[in-house]
Amino acid sequence: YKKGAYAIMGGTSMSSPAVAGLVALLRQVKPKWDNDQVKSSLMNTAEILTNPLNNLPVTFQLQGAGEARIDKAIVTPAFLNPRALVIQKNIIQPGGQKPSSWLTCEVKNAENNAQQFDLSSQVYLLDGETNPIKIELKEESISVPGNKTTSFSYRFTIDWSGMERARYEGVIMVGASLHIPFIIYRDGV
Repeated sequence: YKKGAYAIMGGTSMSSPAVAGLVALLRQVKPKWDNDQVKSSLMNTAEILTNPLNNLPVTFQLQGAGEARIDKAIVTPAFLNPRALVIQKNIIQPGGQKPSSWLTCEVKNAENNAQQFDLSSQVYLLDGETNPIKIELKEESISVPGNKTTSFSYRFTIDWSGMERARYEGVIMVGASLHIPFIIYRDGV
């Protein structure tokens, strides 16, 4: 770095070149994947980093979808759309729908053989905290034929006045290895 010494750096200036390198590796191994598939493989297989002081995940505002893992991205079982969600009182992004609406997630099988994915969700709560968020999944699991797309439906029911914190986070799990991170803002972004 300067005068032959090392320096600690962070932020998007350091993560951007690292992720660009991961994308280049993925493109070498999976040249037929489109941009959305590459992005999904990196985001939805990322390892969620945990704070050792409270055993809760580090906020998605700091870690994005998690720590990108090329070893997991290359063998992703499926591609998800949407890849992440941001929820406010009047709108969910992407999609622009109301938070109380039934939403759809598309799951495209990345393999030739049919796959079964169990569906679940988790809201990250502090010890003793009441959960003001209910996530309904219409299906407990889905079966996706080889190289085909299937969808599942989900809905958030949020007690906005019961939110003790300004922001809540969690995941919708698709199988054991894929996740859709979400952030819910009580007072807007």
